[in-house]
Amino acid sequence: MIFTKENIDKIEKGIKIQTRRIRKRYEYATNTLSDGTIPLNAPKIFCVRTSGNKLKWQVGKEYSVQENRTSKGGSKIKLTEIGLEKLLDITDKDAKKEGHKTRNEFLTEFYAINKRYFKAGTNPEVWVLTFKKV
Repeated sequence: MIFTKENIDKIEKGIKIQTRRIRKRYEYATNTLSDGTIPLNAPKIFCVRTSGNKLKWQVGKEYSVQENRTSKGGSKIKLTEIGLEKLLDITDKDAKKEGHKTRNEFLTEFYAINKRYFKAGTNPEVWVLTFKKV
């Protein structure tokens, strides 16, 4: 999973345990495995799939923490929860899980990172990925 250098440092220190990713229109949430079975005690959103039923993220799965697609991940994180919400619904409590002091601080960084996709103040749907460092 790709993160900025600053966010990788926050993950390493245990300050950042959540990330928000823009929901693309071809992505969808499900609580079933690829064979259609529902895991025992599966959360409401167990995984995110893309067109063609390709798995993108799954609760319980480990992901490398990387600065870009070609770098080798040093740390690993394990997804513990997946949610879906509007970006501007983030609370100060969740901003702290993102490694920020306030909601506004988080939003400023989010818009700066994602400025090529939309301008500040827009309110896209985002996947909320909660994780723990492995």
